[in-house]
Amino acid sequence: MVLVQRQLHSSIGISYDNKSNLNVADLNNNKIRKIVISTGMVSTLAGSGSNSSIDGIGTTACFHGSIGIAYDDMGNLYVADLNNNKIRKIAIATDVIRILRK
Repeated sequence: MVLVQRQLHSSIGISYDNKSNLNVADLNNNKIRKIVISTGMVSTLAGSGSNSSIDGIGTTACFHGSIGIAYDDMGNLYVADLNNNKIRKIAIATDVIRILRK
């Protein structure tokens, strides 16, 4: 994953992983951001920025209004995708994003 500094726009949800990173639901950019706490670097974990509902890997997936995020015990990240009325699962080990629940 290439680290690129980006501006957050309407950060709604935040979750801490077990590797000292913050993950942020970036509502108006339709992305899930990763912030490395020790450096302040921001990168895009998932989402292309388009308003859509497309499963995929990393930035090929699309969200439309991600508002909440949470980790499970296995390290998977779950996203409440507001305008798509879906719960999405990001398998962190593979970067695969898919619909968990409509």
